[in-house]
Amino acid sequence: MYDEAASLGGASGGAGGEEKAHFWLGHFHDGVLRKALQSAARAEVVVPGGQAAQRSCPSKRVVSSSERQKKALDAYKKLLPAVLRHYGQALRRGSKYAPQALPRLLTLWLDSADLLSKCGQEGEREGNKLHEAMETLVNKTVPAALDLPTPP
Repeated sequence: MYDEAASLGGASGGAGGEEKAHFWLGHFHDGVLRKALQSAARAEVVVPGGQAAQRSCPSKRVVSSSERQKKALDAYKKLLPAVLRHYGQALRRGSKYAPQALPRLLTLWLDSADLLSKCGQEGEREGNKLHEAMETLVNKTVPAALDLPTPP
């Protein structure tokens, strides 16, 4: 799927193809982020047995809330920049995908800000980086997003 989306940029030869390619790349990275967040939210994980005789008998381990938050924060730190970049580039190149991309950008921003507010000092540092990235995205990359009508 990634290769198909990456090849869409040259498919039509125009700016519309780039808009489509960036939207679908953003959608792909968004799916990867969703899977990582689902994995981070698990309350139990399966741990394989340590010795050779025990490997066929895995056990479950309870994951603490702080460990789940740390995993979710790591997923956001690693995967969110690509989602923001590609959705932002799709919005910059046209408004065809704005009804899907813009609300998703805002949802990701607010969800990650909520998580960062719960993570203390490390969350504050990462939150500043996230807010600067969103400010740059809105002010420089997506000026057309401000002119979009809001649905009732």
